[in-house]
Amino acid sequence: MTAINSYLTDDLKVEMGQTYEVFAEQAGASWKRPADEQGVFSGFLDTTDYLAQAAATNKDFRIFSASGYHDLTTTFFGVEHTFNHSGIPRDRITLKTYVGGHMMYLREASLAALSADIRAFIR
Repeated sequence: MTAINSYLTDDLKVEMGQTYEVFAEQAGASWKRPADEQGVFSGFLDTTDYLAQAAATNKDFRIFSASGYHDLTTTFFGVEHTFNHSGIPRDRITLKTYVGGHMMYLREASLAALSADIRAFIR
């Protein structure tokens, strides 16, 4: 059982009638990809190699990544770890984290911060 399922049922006493699946292999396996697609990890597409190739090809290519502190699927540390080991120059990567989950922008304060950060990134 994942930590979120334990927290929901034991601590919060939430009764959903089903478990929360952080990584659903059946859903991941349903994504349409070329038969020879590389970079698939547990049914999820890893685009890091494509981003690294774009960065190597275009000296002006930059990356902005926004993560929620409480995102259970695309964890902020997982994103940070991936980019730190991507080979992409770190000065061309902007990683920002916000209070909230996968859709952190649903919180007004996080939406305002995200909007300001994206504007600054574009400038």
